[in-house]
Amino acid sequence: MRPLFYAMLLSGCAVLPPDYQWHRTSMLPATSYEWTVVKRDDLYKVCGINPPAMPALGACAFNLQQPRRCYVYSHLTEEQAKREFSGDGESLWDHEMKHCAGWAHQDRSKP
Repeated sequence: MRPLFYAMLLSGCAVLPPDYQWHRTSMLPATSYEWTVVKRDDLYKVCGINPPAMPALGACAFNLQQPRRCYVYSHLTEEQAKREFSGDGESLWDHEMKHCAGWAHQDRSKP
């Protein structure tokens, strides 16, 4: 159960609030990652997201600290994600790799 706890400490999704910024977390960067394609309808369940809250969910990443491995789930293949715009000026793949590197984003419109 411990890895799941660590996974939940740094998880990220490629659906962004209207005004957000990246910030470095205390989590160590993953030393490897695994990209898994899931059905679009199953992505919400895998990522633990309520569909109405994020209707355009593209992917999510879970950065485990022991072992230092990142698990990315998306309805797109890795190659498709490298060409897909995530809404913040970078590809969906680059966005998820930032989460794997220990970064998170925060909505600036909320205190």
